[in-house]
Amino acid sequence: MQSFLKVFPAVIWVAISVCGCGPERCVPSLIHPHTPGKLFQESSVDLSYYKPVQERPGQDANIVFAVAASGGGYRAANFATGALLGLEELKNSNLPSRNALSEVDYFSSVSGGGFAVSAYISTLRDYSYFNGSAEGYSFESAVAATTEKCPCERKPAAEEKIDPCVRRHLAGVYKDFIGDFLRTLLPWNHLGFDDRNLRFEQAIDDDPLGFRWRKAKLKSLQDPNAARNATLTLADVFVPAGDSNRQVLLPYWFANATIYNNAVIFPFSPGNLRDYNLAGYYHRTKERKLVNSRKHQADPNNFVLHVPLSAGVTSSANFPLAMPPLRFTSKMDPNNPYFYLLDGGVADNLGVITAMRLLGDKTNGNIPHKVLVVIDSYQGNLTPFEKAKDPPPESATAARLMETGLDSWRARYREITDRVCEQNNITPVYISFDDLVDADFNDLIPFGLTEQDKKELCADKPKHCPSATPFYLLRSITMTAPAFWGKHGLEYQLPRAQQNLLIAAGRYVVHKKKNQILSALGWN
Repeated sequence: MQSFLKVFPAVIWVAISVCGCGPERCVPSLIHPHTPGKLFQESSVDLSYYKPVQERPGQDANIVFAVAASGGGYRAANFATGALLGLEELKNSNLPSRNALSEVDYFSSVSGGGFAVSAYISTLRDYSYFNGSAEGYSFESAVAATTEKCPCERKPAAEEKIDPCVRRHLAGVYKDFIGDFLRTLLPWNHLGFDDRNLRFEQAIDDDPLGFRWRKAKLKSLQDPNAARNATLTLADVFVPAGDSNRQVLLPYWFANATIYNNAVIFPFSPGNLRDYNLAGYYHRTKERKLVNSRKHQADPNNFVLHVPLSAGVTSSANFPLAMPPLRFTSKMDPNNPYFYLLDGGVADNLGVITAMRLLGDKTNGNIPHKVLVVIDSYQGNLTPFEKAKDPPPESATAARLMETGLDSWRARYREITDRVCEQNNITPVYISFDDLVDADFNDLIPFGLTEQDKKELCADKPKHCPSATPFYLLRSITMTAPAFWGKHGLEYQLPRAQQNLLIAAGRYVVHKKKNQILSALGWN
């Protein structure tokens, strides 16, 4: 009986895995995207589909710069935010108006790293739109603008050009989504598999990508289509080649998801959606379809451009088992009309593969300075030792298998990245928790950590403080926010001290790598 109890969890695990692949789902498609008649190729990126991002006003034509922002929930979101703030502080001595963040041409994000990029892209876009240009924009001001109590619904002040709740969004999702999420877990809602991924997409659109504030702002300007115009789409970021009516105003951003059926990387972008013959997707809990009829001739190229950014961020962040994969409809294979996207961390939790492909694209072949900054918020296990004398039970091993891909890739990615970058004349710079091994709290004070933060961070760890270090505490912050039930009811927020620690740590590491980054950009 005891042996059975040990084996039983593993049996249940296998049974669940097998049941998830019923006869209907497991019939393989014989249609291969990209190159008919050849074996399947992972969807890469083809920059010839877009106008050169170097056409952005003020860009240095001698630099092509990509930032890869890793997954890791709100831990990754806030550490990456700190790193972006640090890049904004690095100036070109010959052109003080330019900074390293403004030179970024491509973002390749995964999961929580995409929330940091959401904050930057959405506020830069809104500032440019409501101000008339990007002149005067500051990501630091956007992050610092948040008040302690940030109302979800209000009339924006006339002078507001960006969502004032960015920092709040980076601390966690709002109560309304958590309430909806818990309701989907009730048995009469199909054990939680009803539509929580769709509600997650709406929450990401509402807050990290600014829909809630933008809708109120447009209403205050008497925009009759405020609700429709409040969602940011791929068209706000990407400009197709040959479009003479639009200028490139933002970095190109690829939120990386994983295709459920064959586990390949899917860089969410108009070109890749076009390659997969996109015919339908979900937005704000409703399905949107490409419709061809006698009255309306649908344009597939226009259709993919107006897919919301929130669909890509959600696809990149819907963690397996916590969220169902997000469904998309395709016209490529009549017998298999769907493809599903789940968390990008399953295929590459660092986003480095897409970033290197972007930098190595033929359109960037003659640019002298190719720079890759990898923001790595990894928290998993790299050491081979543990305390337990007995071998792990089958159930623990089965659960551990979910994490081994992340650990295995993290253990070797720098070696692989260095080799690929060397072959393509790319200079990689790594920003990670590893750079804080020798740091103490006083090192982070100039970058936003306060004395009060230090007290709060150590308050619940008396056995470790004052010997606790930023490195130790950063690795103890969970992927999802720990404060679940707060003073005012249901909450899902990173405590302020933890958020300050993460942001300050990101800024500190960039400052530590300052000379390396400036040299790679050719600015020293």
